[in-house]
Amino acid sequence: MSGERHFTLENMEAMVSQAFKRVLAAVLAAGVIAGSASAQQYPTKPVRMIVPFGPGGTVDVFARIAAEKLSQRMGQNFYV
Repeated sequence: MSGERHFTLENMEAMVSQAFKRVLAAVLAAGVIAGSASAQQYPTKPVRMIVPFGPGGTVDVFARIAAEKLSQRMGQNFYV
């Protein structure tokens, strides 16, 4: 029975430990990749807000006020 594996408690613990290390390495690698991808500042271009009503109306005025506040807060241009 030279090619046969015998599963003992020690063998199972070693297999689980190896599997855990592989999963941990994969999770850490994914975290590093995701961290570098999310390091970019969003948004990278000016943001255009579309208001479905005519200019000069109440909704337009509120949208312009919101765009101004968002521009100040996010450091990016928002326009209507």
